Amino acid sequence: MRVLTVGYGARGMEAFLDLVRDHGITHLVDVRSRPYSKYWIDFNREALAHRFATGVPRYVDLGEFLGAEALEDAAKVATGLDKVVKASQTPDVVVALMCGCLRPMSCHRGRHLAPLLEERGVEVLHIMENGLAQPHDEVERAQLPEQGSLF
Repeated sequence: MRVLTVGYGARGMEAFLDLVRDHGITHLVDVRSRPYSKYWIDFNREALAHRFATGVPRYVDLGEFLGAEALEDAAKVATGLDKVVKASQTPDVVVALMCGCLRPMSCHRGRHLAPLLEERGVEVLHIMENGLAQPHDEVERAQLPEQGSLF
């Protein structure tokens, strides 16, 4: 099982769609508590639902279950994670958790959701600013400060 994460940041819709195609994403799972953007109306829930109403990728809004504001409700988060895990087990389905943050460790999808998915045996890859996918443990390790020499 594998789940990707991706943030649209300042990419714009066309560049974002290129990433989605490049990584074979079939299901975009919105994990924003409030699925709206002040800067990019193309990333508002209604616009995404309309754009992806048919075909691939499919748009799924799970912000109620996996948004940052839902993290205090363990039952809601478990329900959302169950949905993501089940989808990721389906052949030919590539799930990506999506939000606005480019850097996964600056966001709840990297700090909270990725570790919870890994606890369930899911491999998590983050699509980074450069468009390449990196394993969660590598991204997490890169955030830790290096220990200086003791001698």
